[in-house]
Amino acid sequence: MNTMNHGGYTARITFDERDNLFVGRILGLRRIISFHGETVEELHQEFAAVVQDYLQDCKELGVAPEEPASGSSPSHGIAPGGAPVLLCQHDRRPKTVRRRERGRRPAFAS
Repeated sequence: MNTMNHGGYTARITFDERDNLFVGRILGLRRIISFHGETVEELHQEFAAVVQDYLQDCKELGVAPEEPASGSSPSHGIAPGGAPVLLCQHDRRPKTVRRRERGRRPAFAS
C-alpha cells in the first residue's frame, strides 16, 4: 500500500487509470477525506490543503479535530454529488467541502 503523511495524518494513495489521477484518502478517521492530483507534487499540495481545510472547519465549529486512529476502519460519509463530508469530533452537522467551488475538481466527481 502506498501512503503519504502530512501533519500527523496518513493517506492511502492509489492511481485512477480512467481519469489519469493519483487519489488519496486520509486513513484512521471516522469520515472520508479525499483529494487528488495529476502529479505527485500536486497530490502533496492537495493533501496539505484538505488537512488545513479540515482543521479550519473544526476551529470554526469550536470542536477538536479527530485524532487519526491506527488500525481502525473508518465509517463512510459522502454528501450528495460525491463530495466528501468532513465531521469534526462531536460535530453533529456535516460540513461538505466542495473543492469545485474553490477552483478545484472534487476527487470523486460524478
